[in-house]
Amino acid sequence: EVKQALEASVLPIGSYSIKRKTNWSLSLNSYVGAYWSYANKKDYPPLGLSAPIGFNISKGFSATGKGGSISLNLQALDLGALVNYYLVKGDTASLPNDFSVKLSNVFAPGFNLCYNVPKTPLTVAWGGQYIPTLYTSDQINSPGELVPTNAWRWQAMILIDIPLFNIKVWDFNK
Repeated sequence: EVKQALEASVLPIGSYSIKRKTNWSLSLNSYVGAYWSYANKKDYPPLGLSAPIGFNISKGFSATGKGGSISLNLQALDLGALVNYYLVKGDTASLPNDFSVKLSNVFAPGFNLCYNVPKTPLTVAWGGQYIPTLYTSDQINSPGELVPTNAWRWQAMILIDIPLFNIKVWDFNK
């Protein structure tokens, strides 16, 4: 039932063009792509996968979409954090057997200023985000004591624009 509800409400393929062809739009949006970053902790990789989900307010530059658009993305989640852990650790990656994914592992509040490239689903973005906490067995100092691995990072990204739901769209003609 949940899958059917999501499929019924998620926008169809090609819906990335809506924010490029409208005067203003407000949407729930997701992206997937690569980032280059500077984190305030040196053990974080400068390159990785990003998959932020959040709200977008977008301003289109023309009704034809030829000028693209600019968006402010206020993200709440980043599903790329879990994948990045395995990309960094490689074959040695292992989480404790009792580990289960929690909101704290994907909760990544942040902001991104995005330029939505005309006639493509590509977006170039710059922003900052809180990096979610992941715990591993090698971070346990003593029984029951965990060392959090959270940090802030500044990032530049190349992303694929995947709008999930348009909340409000203002056309150029109105």
